[in-house]
Amino acid sequence: MSEPLEYRAVRLCSGKGSYEVLPLHPVRLQLEKLRDGLAGSGRAVVDVRVMLIVQGKPETTILEDGRVLIKTRKEEEARAEFERLLPLLRTAVQLGRSRR
Repeated sequence: MSEPLEYRAVRLCSGKGSYEVLPLHPVRLQLEKLRDGLAGSGRAVVDVRVMLIVQGKPETTILEDGRVLIKTRKEEEARAEFERLLPLLRTAVQLGRSRR
């Protein structure tokens, strides 16, 4: 049985130019499904096979292992972007454990 998709708090990256959100448990995202969901919501997405780059303000990178990087220096903007993405992330979780 897989664990529900849960994330740690949004936190400033060490370079202080973006925020990161890390999953609490190992996950594997179905990037194709996520890409289609993002495109269906009107977001431009660059698919580079192991990650998606969601264009716009803020630009967001979503990795196959569930990590999310949000390029902004404003915490409230990062939190709002993550809240918009979370429902789509939850639909793209691959069943079973990650290979982390």
